[in-house]
Amino acid sequence: MNIFRLIRSLILCASMVSILGCNSLPGMHNNGTDRTIPVWEQTASKGALKVNLLWAKPIAKGPLPTIIVHPGMLQNADDMRGVLIDLANQGFLSVAIDYERLIDGEWAESTMPLRKKHEIDFVMNQVIQNPWVDKLNIGLLGFSLGGAHSLKIAESNPLIKAVVVYYPMTDFVGWAKSFENDLILSFIVNQIKSSYLDESTNHTNATHLDLVSKYSAINFTNKIQASVLVIHGDDDQIAPIKYSKTFVKSLQLSGNDRSKLMVINNGSHGFNFKRSEQSLNSWFTSLNWMSEHLRAVSQENPVLVSTTKAVY
Repeated sequence: MNIFRLIRSLILCASMVSILGCNSLPGMHNNGTDRTIPVWEQTASKGALKVNLLWAKPIAKGPLPTIIVHPGMLQNADDMRGVLIDLANQGFLSVAIDYERLIDGEWAESTMPLRKKHEIDFVMNQVIQNPWVDKLNIGLLGFSLGGAHSLKIAESNPLIKAVVVYYPMTDFVGWAKSFENDLILSFIVNQIKSSYLDESTNHTNATHLDLVSKYSAINFTNKIQASVLVIHGDDDQIAPIKYSKTFVKSLQLSGNDRSKLMVINNGSHGFNFKRSEQSLNSWFTSLNWMSEHLRAVSQENPVLVSTTKAVY
């Protein structure tokens, strides 16, 4: 790996940790060591894209409603193990995915890995090739940057029936401009851009702007057919809720009137991974949403999902 790229990556990581804090996943989805649910890994690559998958399957016959889970920045598929097991206990086959791109002959993490339609098709093929997957009942669950990946896959994709995204990044151009006067966040934005420019001599400021525009879901709301639930805290300083409000309104104006925004009072970025009444309510609401659109049957507690009422 290029030494300057390594240094940049370490600085970027340290900056993000200083903002987001330590990984608090065990506080909410703390059953990652549960051995009663089958969990296995899978890796596949094509061209410049590599996908790392972690599956969890309920003890049930297939085909099963399936949820694709995208972790947030600084997280990988394995960090979603507890989330996957919780989904399996509700009757969903689930798979967490993280991505890498080939740069200078080495696989490296990428902020915006899904750049061509054939790459998205490749990812979906890895999912639907699993014989336990019900191809007619596939949903997406994403957190932060993972929300952007989820929405990108949902673009013009009839296979996707439901989407739940927590505090997603939906307007990268507007998001970057809003932090021009913030020392730390503007530094992070510039480092992400520099990492992209370093990938190839063909990458320029113009191609970077084109990529972030195409990765911003606000620009393709008219192409998302699935029902989308956005869950966002009103005290989010990383991805302000105003972007989700604009995004959901645009979805509804585009004819996707089934999509909704759930506002979490005093919720910050990553609030859902710390056990609280708010995180539990948002999680049960997510399960309700998926159950409503994917016809899942809870294996662990048949009453839990159906008795939780969401307030939008």
